[in-house]
Amino acid sequence: MGIENEVSRRNFLKTAALAGAGLSLAEALSACAPKSTSDKSAGAGGNTTGASDDVTWTKEADVVVVGFGGAGAAAAIEAKKAA
Repeated sequence: MGIENEVSRRNFLKTAALAGAGLSLAEALSACAPKSTSDKSAGAGGNTTGASDDVTWTKEADVVVVGFGGAGAAAAIEAKKAA
């Protein structure tokens, strides 16, 4: 008598979804990790963003929507309706 290891479609999909969520969470948490000192001095003068100190911002906005996924599209549409 052996133990049957039956893998149903439902169990397979649940396991795959949990694995994907776990990988996404691990990636998100790794972005929160503090940078080492070698990472900070990677660019010229330690500036790794490519931003310049002499740039000025002259625009004004009530709502700024970053991205155009499902939530970004809905936010942009609702902001336009409210205006």
